[in-house]
Amino acid sequence: MSKIKVPNILEYFIPNDQFDSTLYSEKIHVLFFTLVQEYFRKDVTNVTNRLKPRLFNSIPNNYISLASAIKRTYQIDIHENFLSTLCFPGKNRKNKKWTKGIDKEKLVTIYQFLINHPFLASKKEEDWIHEIRTTSIVLPVDDNELITYILENTNFSRIGSTYRRSHNANRFYDGFPVRYEDLAADFDFPRAIYFNKNGIADVLKRHEEQTESSFIIISSPGGTGKSILINRIGFNLAGKGKQVFTLNSDWIEDHRSHNLQTQIKLFIKHVDDCIIIIDGVAECIFREEINLKSITESFLDKKVLWLFCEQSNRWNQVKNKIRAITSNRNFFYFQLTTLTDIECNTIVDKMIDLEEHGDLTVKNASLSRHERLEICQNSSGRHLLIAMLQTRYGKNFYDIILEEYENIPSKIGKEAYLNICFWHKWYIKIPESLFMSSMSFETALDLSDYKTTTEDLIINDNIGLASRHVIIADILYRTFIIDKFQCYYYVKKIFTVIGDDVVGARRFLNRFSDEEFPQLFITILKRDKDLINEIILIINSHATFFDKELFLNFLTFKAMVARIIGNDDEAISIYKHILNEIDSEYSFALRQIAWIEHDRKNFDIAAKYAIDSFHCSRGVADHIIQIARILSQNTIENFKKADFYYKEAISASSSNKKYKEEYTNYLNALNSFSYLKSLSEKQLLPEKIVRLLKPNLKFLKTYFGINSDLYKEELLNTLHSIGGNSEGSLASLDEIFQGFNLDNDPIMKSKYYSNMARLMFLDWKENYGITDSKEIYDMFNMSIDLNFDDPFAHCWLGTCFKEIDANSIMAEKEYRLAFILSSDAKHEFDKNHPIFSHNLALFIMDEVILGNKPKSDLVEAEELFIFSIKMNEQKKLKFTWAQKSLNKCRTLMGNL
Repeated sequence: MSKIKVPNILEYFIPNDQFDSTLYSEKIHVLFFTLVQEYFRKDVTNVTNRLKPRLFNSIPNNYISLASAIKRTYQIDIHENFLSTLCFPGKNRKNKKWTKGIDKEKLVTIYQFLINHPFLASKKEEDWIHEIRTTSIVLPVDDNELITYILENTNFSRIGSTYRRSHNANRFYDGFPVRYEDLAADFDFPRAIYFNKNGIADVLKRHEEQTESSFIIISSPGGTGKSILINRIGFNLAGKGKQVFTLNSDWIEDHRSHNLQTQIKLFIKHVDDCIIIIDGVAECIFREEINLKSITESFLDKKVLWLFCEQSNRWNQVKNKIRAITSNRNFFYFQLTTLTDIECNTIVDKMIDLEEHGDLTVKNASLSRHERLEICQNSSGRHLLIAMLQTRYGKNFYDIILEEYENIPSKIGKEAYLNICFWHKWYIKIPESLFMSSMSFETALDLSDYKTTTEDLIINDNIGLASRHVIIADILYRTFIIDKFQCYYYVKKIFTVIGDDVVGARRFLNRFSDEEFPQLFITILKRDKDLINEIILIINSHATFFDKELFLNFLTFKAMVARIIGNDDEAISIYKHILNEIDSEYSFALRQIAWIEHDRKNFDIAAKYAIDSFHCSRGVADHIIQIARILSQNTIENFKKADFYYKEAISASSSNKKYKEEYTNYLNALNSFSYLKSLSEKQLLPEKIVRLLKPNLKFLKTYFGINSDLYKEELLNTLHSIGGNSEGSLASLDEIFQGFNLDNDPIMKSKYYSNMARLMFLDWKENYGITDSKEIYDMFNMSIDLNFDDPFAHCWLGTCFKEIDANSIMAEKEYRLAFILSSDAKHEFDKNHPIFSHNLALFIMDEVILGNKPKSDLVEAEELFIFSIKMNEQKKLKFTWAQKSLNKCRTLMGNL
């Protein structure tokens, strides 16, 4: 590797004792040289051309273009400390020479230029090179210029109609993310949810007539067309002259939170009647890149249309985090379902038209329109992504994806593609430079093989590499990545090289700040403690490259992982190290120590750390309410201190109904102390007081122990209450049962099996039948063997027969059995629960539609729907499906 001379001028920036010759930064040299020349209006083209050969000669594998080098260097300078990255190899620095006549102040100006412009990282690669070479880098410097920049770079209308028929539709119909050009070319098709009565179009009309904010969320399983639809809405509104600001999870990940906050606030402030689209809102909430609650509450009285979309399972995980939005009277939730008959016909005709005009490559010329429609309506399950591929190829979706993989001609290409899919399955995109380092391509031919054989299968955007859809990544993951050691292999490949690529590593390791990442990390490694600890040791070996913020995030991640896998001593040790050495006011560490000590029944210590965290909670309600909970679930002395913190939390979030309900329960318990005598301040709360608090399972386990009657009673109540849920996770179920001996309680064991089977079925449904269903049936049968009288087990088993095997005989048998058993159920929650009559009625109605039952059977379905509505009212539940189903049933009765 050739050496680069270090300019004397760099000594202004890097003290001798901070010089790090281990960081190879020829790319930064190119950047610095180019920027200085550009600053003084020199011939930048000549400079870059002169440096280009040396750049290529000195970078391993010869794969980084000058454009990519400069782009990546900019990202280093924004996202990390510019002073610490301007380092070059070389020991004898004193004799190095550099151009004379450049003063320090001008170079400091360049440095400020690099680190202070919020849009620097968002520019496209080709724009950077054009601007660098033409010496015309101009970025906004005040609010007016900033908003002009935003409008010029976010409005759909700038695409116009010039793209129509200018490119083919192959990428769109192969399942790649929608582009504005696809919308301009009308490659998509109308969706019923948009145009139907009370659909999205009606909400948009209603919004036009008001002067305040509205919120629309479009939710559905992956691959059903959410992103296409939400971008189509924005595209149409822009065509009507509206100003549309669009964000997606890639953009969210690629920017700093204060930049996004600033951009959105400025956009709303300066633009009347604006639209903001967030595609992948869960990522935004998990990463806390945008404080949606703060922004939306600040502008509730201004006319802003917020459009969100997210996968159903991820929306269910985050919806409670933004109650201020979901409880707003102008909040509208739309569930995008499978394709309707009209949509199936439309998409088939659209494909045929595009093929006839040469805009879509014909994959199977022998397919007739009738055959395509049959595939779209039946074998594809009416799922958009699956339908688009199967209708073109005439093959099973699973086979199409596997065939694509098997047709990759080179071993290195297969390995690279599987590596990318492994990470994308977990919604993680690997920065290309980091991925390249991990693959260790030995020759230029290896690199060429990877590039040419996978270019039609992967996406390489401003974040990193991914398959064209997470469903495709999931198929390959489930097929080829069999055990925990293969998972460990792919995780180790990436983390082993994070010290070799500062830019890519920084962008990848920003995941440490995700609140969901520790659990995800453990899940990826199949909860194997040895493998988890090995990877953490590898990461730790690269920690010298981390700046303060990244190091803090890594230590927090490390502590959370330790806590999850049961190493509380390690977690406390890390949190105390953070408080003593890095940030003494890190409120998260204080609260986490408080919770750990609380779990250990060290209640006074827990109370101390909780109270200490208050002064650095900065008025954040979610932080303060945790203090109140730790104190209220404590000794009598500390219990009485909780009143102040409940009031503070409610003051910080006055619209939060959950906080107010908790406080009401707390006051009821507090008032009950006047009826109890001879209680010591250091004594734990008596059972009577605890019941008034309506505590959760975790509290009862800590307070009374896992074998207490009160804990068992609440555990059984919880299992009954979640039995009908169409959401949840296996990890959360395991957490509920952690430490409980199921073998001593057949009823509890039965509920465990039935809930496990329910969650496995939901996973099967989420993955469109890709996963094996045999284990689901086995789990339900084991549950029923232990407790035949459980109506929820029979009801879910009926749904499995209906949706997995289309076995209407067995489905009806189980639905009717569940309905009968519920009438005599011993547990009050199960007794005549509206779900049993509703699901039986829905089955009957579907059978009539399919022609398997006579129209006269709709009378029974109507009676069952009415009974379901009555039971919902009596039991004061929130089971709202019955009324909608009854309306559909009566419409059907009239039509038939």
